[in-house]
Amino acid sequence: MEGIGERRFRLLHLSGHTVEDLCLFEERSGLLFPGELVFLDRAATTPDADLPRWRAALATLGGIGHGRLVPGHCPVESGRRGIDQALAWLEMVEGRIGPAYEEGLVITETMGLRLPDWAERIAVARYAYARSGMHLLAQIEAERLPFLAS
Repeated sequence: MEGIGERRFRLLHLSGHTVEDLCLFEERSGLLFPGELVFLDRAATTPDADLPRWRAALATLGGIGHGRLVPGHCPVESGRRGIDQALAWLEMVEGRIGPAYEEGLVITETMGLRLPDWAERIAVARYAYARSGMHLLAQIEAERLPFLAS
């Protein structure tokens, strides 16, 4: 626990969006600061992400029982809509990019895939998806074709 004035914060050392995502939880008020792990009504960016760890971090945050949440981007909210939306975004990105690679789509075809309606309504969705496609496709190739990475 760390104190700032009268407030006591539990520090949560999580990862996923980056290697170290520090979150703060003020237990008395139920106020949660999840940092860049949670975006609300704005697409999450993934250039330094470890998607499995990010999903695990979101599960941890979802189990805290917070009252209000201050996302890294966008408005303060009560409830877990930001956590659920971030998780849905990550699952959607993975669910499109992995299969696109398996189908042999090139990067421009992958970036041009239609997003679900709910995702298209999120701010900067098309840009964030294209950016994710560029580095996640390269990551998949490096994992599956290790001789290309050397």
